Amino acid sequence: MHKKAVMYWMYGGGFRFGSIQSKLYNGTVLAALGDIVVVTVNYRMGPFGFLFSSSGDAPGNAGLWDVLEGLKWINKNIGFFGGDSSKITISGQSAGAMFINLLSISPLTKGLYSKQIMESGAAIFLQMDTMRQQNLNNSQKIAEIAKWANVFLWPQYGDKIVPINPRIAVLQGNFECTDTLIGNTKDEGSLVLTTQNPKIFGFFGEKNPQINKTFGADLIRDILTGVPDVESIVQHYLSDDVSENAYNFIRRQVYTSFTDEFFLCPSVYYAEKCAEKGNEVYFFKWRHRPSVNPWAPWMGVAHFDEVQFVFGQPLLNSSSYEAEEILLSSEVLNIRSSFVKTGKPRIPWTLYSKDSPSFKYLGPGTRIETKDHGTCKSECEFFHPFFTPK
Repeated sequence: MHKKAVMYWMYGGGFRFGSIQSKLYNGTVLAALGDIVVVTVNYRMGPFGFLFSSSGDAPGNAGLWDVLEGLKWINKNIGFFGGDSSKITISGQSAGAMFINLLSISPLTKGLYSKQIMESGAAIFLQMDTMRQQNLNNSQKIAEIAKWANVFLWPQYGDKIVPINPRIAVLQGNFECTDTLIGNTKDEGSLVLTTQNPKIFGFFGEKNPQINKTFGADLIRDILTGVPDVESIVQHYLSDDVSENAYNFIRRQVYTSFTDEFFLCPSVYYAEKCAEKGNEVYFFKWRHRPSVNPWAPWMGVAHFDEVQFVFGQPLLNSSSYEAEEILLSSEVLNIRSSFVKTGKPRIPWTLYSKDSPSFKYLGPGTRIETKDHGTCKSECEFFHPFFTPK
């Protein structure tokens, strides 16, 4: 019997939210139209997944261990479901993409997968340097107040599964990479701004307050807590020539700083290093705001906006979408399933590298550009000294 290539999906949600019970992660359409096997996994989240104590009673990374055990299970058993264990692509969005980064530096994953798809993230953002202490501090807060809401717990390094700092490992090339499909949405950081400040903006951005320059600077300082020389970041995005009351521009600059530091530049640096190791890397930027969208219009093409197209929601619920969105979802399904099966995205797509940072816009009327100016290059050149291991 012909065995099919396998896609192993890890959902996002800030390591706090998510479930494979969500209709968004129904792999039926992707499996059927793509002729692949789709496997999704639940993992422990919040304090159940990432509680950490220095005593060893809560060693942390339980959620990451869940994902690893799922990968091992697939290698051992997927043949019984018509899958080919030699053709496993690990795939994830946001927290799921960061899991992939962590698995790529783990000594426990060698030979368990052959390709990877990373949407909206890599675990080399600057706050990773302080994550172990932050997890310890937040775990102590949980013990003290027994209130888990609004306390963030993250994967950390320094154990068997992630023995070294992911940022240093990746930027020094000390990780195992494979052929990679990687990319980001245009306005990733807008969702960070609302979810971190729901009382100010509303979770869906519905409150829409006016943000002046002074308050915008404070928002950057707050969300980038622990990042060295944060004042230079504030100055870069809210420079002296920005008017105090340029409200809409200031709001965009604030969330763009989060887009660049937390999502875009980690993806760019990871892609560069992966390509340097001889792997084929395909980079995309998602530019389409769905017609089915709960987020306020000012949030643009937000974090998570592409996932419904990846899993074929416009094909399952065609009456809710525009005709061009149904075609777009079909194209995205073809791109993904082709990559899972062959390592190629089916359509013409220039390989990404540091010297040739080509990427493909994904949206109605997709196209390829060589990005030698604009966000990918200029902003990530600004952040490069912050990310470079000292």
